[in-house]
This record gives sequence, structure tokens and C-alpha cells, in this order.
Amino acid sequence: MNERVQASLADDFRELARQRIVDAGARLVAETGFGVSIEHIAEAAGVSTRTVFRYFATRDVLNAAIAQAIIDHYGQWASQISEPGDDVGAWIDAVAADMHRHNVELIGQAFWDVEASTFDLGAASEDFSKGRRALRATFSRRFADAFWHASHQTGPAPDILFHALDLHLNAFTTNAFLVIGYSLDEISAITAELLKTILAAAIAQVATAGPSRRQRASR
Repeated sequence: MNERVQASLADDFRELARQRIVDAGARLVAETGFGVSIEHIAEAAGVSTRTVFRYFATRDVLNAAIAQAIIDHYGQWASQISEPGDDVGAWIDAVAADMHRHNVELIGQAFWDVEASTFDLGAASEDFSKGRRALRATFSRRFADAFWHASHQTGPAPDILFHALDLHLNAFTTNAFLVIGYSLDEISAITAELLKTILAAAIAQVATAGPSRRQRASR
């Protein structure tokens, strides 16, 4: 085996080890928060604590990598959600259920640690918050337009539908309902019904508007 191949294999091994550590950290942070121990992360990744610090010089560096991984995983998942079919109501039910479940599985306790400032991540806190908000806005707009067009409406969705999705499917709503004792199934059902009601009201408003208002709404 020549030196170039050996170097390539070593690089692959380092990247694999690093990714295992980050993925394990992201899972555990979603479950218990950023206060999870390095030992616990190392055990979940199948490596030693020495190996963790070989790839991440400080805990802050590791936390920053974990925070970015959470955002990346969430974005990858949300980008794969299918477009609605003929039954828009059933699609809203499915999106609400999937979104709230992934708010717990992919973000979970990390949300409270950052947004409620219960754990200081330094610069990574701001990056995590900005990344999460940007993703939420992007997918809320995408889902709003998908709801709207699947309901046989033209043009961009009304802002009220975008804001409804932004509010009812975000991690704050998921966690707030969980804290007061609602189950994920209940949260999904409540928010899905609210979204259907708002969608129906928006469609009715356009239907009763004058021609000039409908033209403005479709721009």
C-alpha cells in the first residue's frame, strides 16, 4: 500500500471518528441538553474520552460542532418532506406530526438550553439560534405555499398562513405543550386543526375579496 493510499485511509478514519462523536453528541444533547458529559458522549460514540479531545480541543469546540450538526440534521430532514397530494388535510396532519416529533428528536432539550440561556455556548448559541430561525422561516414559507397551491389557490400564500406555520410547528410550541403535560399526538392534532382552520379562513377571505384584492394576493 503506497503512502498516498495510507494517508487517504487515515483521513477517512479521522472523519468517521469525528462524525461518530458529533452524531452521538447531537443525539444526547437533544435528550438531556448541552450539559451531557464528555464521558457519556464518548461511550455513545464508541470511543475514548482521549479520542474526543483529539478531534475537539475544548468542550466549546465540541458544543459548536454539535449545535451545527443539530441544525444540519434538521434541515436535511425537513428538505425531504414530500409535497401534498389530493388530500391536503391528511398532509397537514402528517406534517404536523412529523415536525413536532422531530422537534423533540433532533432539537429537544438543546432548544431550552440555548433559547432560555440555561447553558452558555458562547458564540455557538447565537449561531444555533440564527440557524434554527432561518430554517424555520424557509420551511414555513415552503409549506405555506404548498398548502396554498394544493388547495387550488394561485400566487404566494397569504402571510397569515406563513405566520401560522411559523408559530404552530416550531420547537417552542412543541416544548411548551410538552411542559404542561400534552402528548406529542395531542400537540400534533391540535396544531393540525388550527392550521386547517386558518387555511380555510384564508381561502374564504380570498374568495369573498374583490378582483383587485385577489390580484394583489396572487402577486
